[in-house]
Amino acid sequence: MTETANDQASDPSKPQGALLTDDQIKRLKVAITIMSALLVIGVVTLISRVIYLASNRSETPARVLQPAAEPSATKLQADVKLPLPASARLMATSLSGNRLIAQYTSPNGDGLMIVDLATGQLLSHVRVDGSK
Repeated sequence: MTETANDQASDPSKPQGALLTDDQIKRLKVAITIMSALLVIGVVTLISRVIYLASNRSETPARVLQPAAEPSATKLQADVKLPLPASARLMATSLSGNRLIAQYTSPNGDGLMIVDLATGQLLSHVRVDGSK
């Protein structure tokens, strides 16, 4: 017999051909039991949280951003005149609700105009002075 066979024969807690001792098997069973209990607790917690969130919805819905003015609710002027300075060139326009912003450039200086399209009124005229 080899030394390993003699060691196994002399150790009464380890049966012939077994890989683990009785103490190791007990510890393994305890570890498996604890891990299984944690898994069950986690699944129960997850399911109960989903049920709680589904049953306790608040009466107030989430905030929804509304546009400043609905285009369908505002009647726009059919003919709006943009009072650009003489020999000015329109560079860009931007529309926000019923307001039009027009950027222009001219030999006398650049500027911006804000026009209310519902009334046709010039709300603001910003001139950019190029001289220093």
